[in-house]
Amino acid sequence: MIKFNLKFLKSKKQQETLKAENERLNEESAKLSAEIEELSKNIVARQESLANQARSAQTTGTATSYINAIVSSGSLTEAISRVSAMNEIASANNKNVGRAKKA
Repeated sequence: MIKFNLKFLKSKKQQETLKAENERLNEESAKLSAEIEELSKNIVARQESLANQARSAQTTGTATSYINAIVSSGSLTEAISRVSAMNEIASANNKNVGRAKKA
């Protein structure tokens, strides 16, 4: 009878341990699910933003933008600065689009 009681107590202890572990894992799973959902929303928003930038770049006409930047400049230095800034922005946008395509 004592052996039976010891086995029962040991089994009960294991059951409690497993139940606590299960609860901990369920909580962790819920946290990870919430994090995944938030990251998914961020990815969707980023993709929409990149798509809008790509559409904007295609529809606004880059050549026209460069010409406007040069013509509206007050000096040669200002024109060079504007064109340089536009090149940096275009380069950054291209890198973002490239990264988004890889992801």
